[in-house]
Parts: sequence; C-alpha cells; structure tokens
Amino acid sequence: MPPRLVRATRPRRPRRVAMERMIADRVAKAVTDLERDRIAQANTKGSSKASGCSHKTFMSGKPHPFNGTE
Repeated sequence: MPPRLVRATRPRRPRRVAMERMIADRVAKAVTDLERDRIAQANTKGSSKASGCSHKTFMSGKPHPFNGTE
C-alpha cells in the first residue's frame, strides 16, 4: 500500500471564535434595530382616542342571545 498523505490540518478554533463573534455582532445589531424601530413606531401614532361601542352599535351586529349564568 502506498503511504497516505498527511495533510496539515488548520486548527478550527480561530474559525469558530470568528464565527461566534460574527453571530454575536449580528444579533446585537438586530436587537438594537428592533428597539429603534419599536420606539419610532410608538412615537408616530400620537394619542389615539379609543372608540367606544354603544348599545345601539352592539345590537346592530345581531349578537346571539345568551341564556345562562356562565
């Protein structure tokens, strides 16, 4: 049998550390982007008035009659 070629293997540690650092950076950026967008959306609406429902508008929806205590 011919001798096998022995390849010099690169240590995987630096690649793994770099990948973990890249993932952590992207997650941190995504979180800050989401927080920025959430805050920006909260400030654009202003004060909205809650719309009420009167008895007349509720009954115009023709709700089913309720017979019971639960």
